[in-house]
Amino acid sequence: MYNGGDWQLFYLYKELIQFFTSDSFQDSCNYFRGQSHEYPLLPGILRKNVQNDYRQRFEYLYKRVANEFPEKISYFPLDTDNMGDREEQLALLQHYGLKTSLLDITKNPYIALLFMLSGLSHINQKCSPSLFFFKIDDEKHREKHLFTEVKKDRINERIIAQKGAFLNFDKIDSIKSYDIKKIKTYKIVLEYDEHFHKKSLREDIKRIEELLSMTQTNYTELGEYKQELEKKLSNSDYEILECLRHICEELIKKLKEYHYFKEDLFPDFERKIQYLAQHYEATTRKTLGLDN
Repeated sequence: MYNGGDWQLFYLYKELIQFFTSDSFQDSCNYFRGQSHEYPLLPGILRKNVQNDYRQRFEYLYKRVANEFPEKISYFPLDTDNMGDREEQLALLQHYGLKTSLLDITKNPYIALLFMLSGLSHINQKCSPSLFFFKIDDEKHREKHLFTEVKKDRINERIIAQKGAFLNFDKIDSIKSYDIKKIKTYKIVLEYDEHFHKKSLREDIKRIEELLSMTQTNYTELGEYKQELEKKLSNSDYEILECLRHICEELIKKLKEYHYFKEDLFPDFERKIQYLAQHYEATTRKTLGLDN
């Protein structure tokens, strides 16, 4: 159906990654982030789909978790003196699924690509998958921007597997605006040309109508093909979603050839079990739907 275009797309990503990480590129990038949607670079707690009530109650929720599970989480208030300790605890909270002020980034561009694709397999609305490239000076941007590397330990194996770091938005108030050192950022957006898609369908329909009007002969197959194109045009949004899902599946297959697997992003026991349960639950539902 797609005539191998997905493989070409993978190698295009590969070439772009090589270009942006090359020493010959003036702004050679060393950190990356993949998003299945083109939403702003904001941590989970600051996104539009998060209620203000959650933001206002976050410190209370953080304290509550720390009180109930002191062997796993320690509470550190939001101030400059506690920033390093607090970052480690927020990383653990985010690791367990709580939305925090940390934005994940990774040293591995293919892990970022995998994250970008992992959110596309179940999309139900149009989106623009985005891959971000950052040029970060670990020392300079730790002091004069939001960059932070969380100390690796036995508990946060997931961060190790993802070669992860963060942009910590809690640090915004502690950095003077005149002292900020900007991080060079580049973004690649995967977009389906909806206008071109619809235009091509309309042109094909018009050509068929012209052929049918030139003769009185009843071309059944041509008429059926015209109806098929009209159906595609009326369902173009669905067609685009199906195309994105297909691209996602094929690119993930290609990443597997390079030994990048979605399940390896969740190496710790609890998240590994959660991933496997969700994966097979989705597979079971799909199978039941087909049997009906």
